[in-house]
Amino acid sequence: MGLPPLDEELQGKILEYVTEPTACVSCKPWKHFLYDNLKLDSCIRFKQCLNDKDPLAYCYSAVRPLGEDFEESVGFNFQFFRDGSYRLAWTRTYDAWSSQGEQHYGKWRLKMGEVCCETLEPQEEASETQMRYAPAGYKFAVPVEDILSAEGTSSCKMELYLKNPKPTFL
Repeated sequence: MGLPPLDEELQGKILEYVTEPTACVSCKPWKHFLYDNLKLDSCIRFKQCLNDKDPLAYCYSAVRPLGEDFEESVGFNFQFFRDGSYRLAWTRTYDAWSSQGEQHYGKWRLKMGEVCCETLEPQEEASETQMRYAPAGYKFAVPVEDILSAEGTSSCKMELYLKNPKPTFL
């Protein structure tokens, strides 16, 4: 049985409990239950990595066949900053025939073992030599473990959100 979805205030109170030495020692099974269900170990490791490297970079790329002698390539390059902002540049190409690309500026937060991202209005306009910015309101999530392992996954849920540019809600 997992935990129900938690709002930020309730999650904050639970996090206070698991970090309070006298409270977490009093009921270790409850502490372990919370750590497992809130995926706190990976979130703590993410924050530690971000503390060591600001920004924390994550690159994901994949190639998949779309037919005989025809393939799609995607690449996502993230930078996560300590202040809770992120930048992303992504490209998608179809062999030599066409390509798409976009850059994102937004905010991130950790939730249940995922880095939840939301695009914001960019701080500056894209120049003529830069990719356009995504509009505000796109929401997607990247598993913390993918970022920490820096290996990506063969079918990345994040791709679906970014390749279908419609605001979505987590």
